Amino acid sequence: MPDSEPVLEPNPEPTEWLVVPPAGIPGCPLEDWLGALTQAGAQVLAKRRPEGLWLVFDADCPIQGFVSIERGLVEAINFEIPDGTTHNHCERLRKAAEALTWEIWDQNAIDGDGDNDWD
Repeated sequence: MPDSEPVLEPNPEPTEWLVVPPAGIPGCPLEDWLGALTQAGAQVLAKRRPEGLWLVFDADCPIQGFVSIERGLVEAINFEIPDGTTHNHCERLRKAAEALTWEIWDQNAIDGDGDNDWD
């Protein structure tokens, strides 16, 4: 990572983005998300772990995303964005969400006291 690339503000807890389709719109196939992230410049793989399906990015990107699937469609992705993540990595997530017309709910913006209702 170049020294000049800005990183997120320090935060004692990782930032979490819940990414969901707009109300009343069904989810989409996982392949659509993988394609949108690739188009946005991210290198990502879907990996099954004991706790469920995760999106894991290349070694340069510390972000991980827990995928919620309902009836074969992605209904939500909870992205964990740790300290030290560059703005560029976050921007790739934003671009992918915009390409799919999904909404990003930033946990810190929703509820700054650490108590969130969407966990």
